[in-house]
Amino acid sequence: MRLTRMLLREILSPLNVSITEATTADEALGLIKKKLFNLIYMDIEMPGTDGIEATKIIRKTLNFSYVPIIIMTAKASDETIEQSFAAGASDYINKPLHEAEVLARTRAILEKSSVEKALVAAMQIAEKANNAKSQFMSSISHELRTPLNSIMGFSQLLASDPTQPLSAEQQENIDYVIKGGEYLLNLINEILDLAKIESGNTEFVLGSVALDDLLTHCVQMVMTQANDRKISIQQVKSGHTITADSKRSTQILLNLLSNAIKYNVEGGSILLGSDLMANGMIRITVTDSGLGISPDMQSELFEPFNRLGAEKTDTTGTGLGLVIVKSLVEAMGGQIGVDSELNQGSTFWVELEQASFHDGAGAIRS
Repeated sequence: MRLTRMLLREILSPLNVSITEATTADEALGLIKKKLFNLIYMDIEMPGTDGIEATKIIRKTLNFSYVPIIIMTAKASDETIEQSFAAGASDYINKPLHEAEVLARTRAILEKSSVEKALVAAMQIAEKANNAKSQFMSSISHELRTPLNSIMGFSQLLASDPTQPLSAEQQENIDYVIKGGEYLLNLINEILDLAKIESGNTEFVLGSVALDDLLTHCVQMVMTQANDRKISIQQVKSGHTITADSKRSTQILLNLLSNAIKYNVEGGSILLGSDLMANGMIRITVTDSGLGISPDMQSELFEPFNRLGAEKTDTTGTGLGLVIVKSLVEAMGGQIGVDSELNQGSTFWVELEQASFHDGAGAIRS
């Protein structure tokens, strides 16, 4: 073993790396607890605990899953190789050691390890920034909602006070205040919802949901909005059942239905349907007879606050609805997309898992 360590130190000397030696596995484990190493060479045959057992301890007990470990062995049988990788080895090398092979494997692993560490560090920075953004959005939204509720409350009291009725002009002005307040409150609520989803604090209770009943319920909730614009809604029943969170799937479909009404033509139509796809998912479709979306704008549909020019019209909206819908769909393991042509209407579709006969309820967090 001493000769192996001396030879290994000599071979690795051109790399200008700091090398620490241990004569036993127990000594090595003690050193690893105190110092971070970029690479560990582990001989299988050592006094006391052998290299394979020491590797298991490093991976499981010390929880150093990221440290590359190269097993050295003079008995590279299929069984030994299998045991080494099962224990958590990153690679193995045969003894007697050959300079070119040791240098090549060491360089490759150190380079890979360096890239992986850089990626992990970048991901941690991005995750920290994203969490800070979500916390800021949540905090500022809460701070805004309290005074806004007061403004809306006093405005509604002024508008409905029978003892001191407002003049026509005053009533018109207070209606603008209330309408603006409702828009801002809706925006704040959607920002809070999005921040909660992005921070992973949204809980989903998955279970079997009868799609026909879900769609019928959602249609009933938007009928007043549809009637105001003389828009007809047709639902094609299928008998399909999906695995989803009932509350969140209702939120998804209400948003898509509301958009299909808002961005439709006066007196237009909406068709609701569903199909079983080849991948076993249920595709739910919401098809409208609106003006459609140009191909160059479809890629921007799910960007926050992007209303694709609708902000220049009288159609109200925050530009967050579809972003929230996409996050909810993907959190439940589904997909969302759109098929649209200018002057031909649009079909928004959502794919969710088909419920199996034995599906029960289960909670997940986004």
